[in-house]
Amino acid sequence: MKNFDRIFAYHEGELSSKEKSQFEEDLKKDEELALENEIYKFGDEATLLAVVDEVMGKNKKAQEPAANVKAIRPSQRGFRTYAVGGSIAAAVILLVGFFFGKSQYSNPKIASSQYKLPLTDVLKGNQEDKNNELNLGKKALYEGAYGKAIATFNAIPKAETKTYLESQYWLGHAYYNTGEYGSAIKSFEALVQPDSLISDVLQEEARWNLLLARISQGLPLEEVQKELSYFTQQGTGNHRNAARSLQKTFESAWYKLFGEG
Repeated sequence: MKNFDRIFAYHEGELSSKEKSQFEEDLKKDEELALENEIYKFGDEATLLAVVDEVMGKNKKAQEPAANVKAIRPSQRGFRTYAVGGSIAAAVILLVGFFFGKSQYSNPKIASSQYKLPLTDVLKGNQEDKNNELNLGKKALYEGAYGKAIATFNAIPKAETKTYLESQYWLGHAYYNTGEYGSAIKSFEALVQPDSLISDVLQEEARWNLLLARISQGLPLEEVQKELSYFTQQGTGNHRNAARSLQKTFESAWYKLFGEG
């Protein structure tokens, strides 16, 4: 870990204001520095060695009582002793990949970073409007009663009508929020067909959320990038910016190391 002394000094407040600011700037640009900083923050040596032992099956020190294992604290700087070892370094990368990368760079996590439940005027209008099935379903959706929302939307008869198609849009959101990505895909797909009765705006919303559901389900990266290119070139402002953000994520070194693509 070549940046250990600098990382150590930063966390212990040993840097000047100028050095601290420079470190924080470098942290944003230098992926290796950022990775080593995450490794440092894992904490004490006893925990690290225990997991290394489990992952690598080599280090027997982790089997000793915790009291006999020195903690990695800044005053000792003992982490370097273990970080330089090839097997320990490899194990650390595996740990970061599992605990950090797998949680932060899973496809559902990446997709959810750009997902938003649309605003609705379900609470507006007269009582009759509020009590129709479509609005009752939207109300349940916004209350987090996803099962009730799904049942309500599914009760709307299938027909080539705007009401039915709109219900499929909201049904897709209900399924998405329960992690039923396959069902969400089917619902959103109903709106992106040629000659659809719904507006172009709602079609684009459906297409965007369809993409997020497909990413969450494991759409191949090549197809993801193709669809993102559509939004960066032809999408509206919000989706264009979100698509660019996802492109950066999928092209990042972090995703290449720990992602599912």
